[in-house]
Amino acid sequence: MKTTLLALLIILASNIAILSQELAYITEDSKPNYYNSSIDVEILSTLYNKTHPRVILKNNLSGEVKTYSIGDKFSYGNESYKVLHISDCLVTIIGGEQTVNLTCKEVERDYRLVKYSTLSQFRVINYDDIFTKSGDFKTDIDTVIKKSGIKYGVDPLLIKAVIKAESNFDPKAVSPKNAQGMMQLIPATAKDYGVADPFNASQNIEGGVKFLRDLIRFFKGDVDLVLAAYNAGPGTVMKYDNKVPPYPETQNYIKRVKKFYMNYRNRG
Repeated sequence: MKTTLLALLIILASNIAILSQELAYITEDSKPNYYNSSIDVEILSTLYNKTHPRVILKNNLSGEVKTYSIGDKFSYGNESYKVLHISDCLVTIIGGEQTVNLTCKEVERDYRLVKYSTLSQFRVINYDDIFTKSGDFKTDIDTVIKKSGIKYGVDPLLIKAVIKAESNFDPKAVSPKNAQGMMQLIPATAKDYGVADPFNASQNIEGGVKFLRDLIRFFKGDVDLVLAAYNAGPGTVMKYDNKVPPYPETQNYIKRVKKFYMNYRNRG
């Protein structure tokens, strides 16, 4: 009897030790911080919504910057990883025998809505005065621009300048790259921001303004980078170490939008 009891105690102690090791491994491996993982992949930005969340990841081994949806795969060395989960600041990937949680690094994540634009050099002190004095904000479209700008904390004059450069206020405009509507949203961006009909001016403007808002937050109010990202994509700007890409089209686009902005502002 004593021998049997002793044997059971030995087995139990052994199982507890094994379980403790497994729990320690699981706890360490499950920490939502990619710095503790064996791969060096960064979250650069998330475009989170319930229907189609996406994430921009930078693979520091290969230098590749790319946008992924849930289920997409990417290579890291000789291993293949799959994106399992995307939320605002947490992305779960799986590959080989490990599951890794990636968390945001130093990405701006302040989602409090403010009345005025974070673009300090393009900030308007009193929007109501500008709209009262300006003859440029009297149409239905101008009302949509003003309301969207105040709602999402983006300078309405900047929105109007972007629309002028993108489509010249043509709600049915389509570019050779299939960018659509007043703010020239590509289908993927329109879907990300809940735009069901890109040729509906109100929907298109609201989606475009939300996209501008996120770019402003991500690039911390740097107007040149915001406009470069709107024109060429945020991944392209990050590819060039958060500098304006050396593309004449993008560089000219920035100049045009800023020129339109100052023209609108000076009319107030």
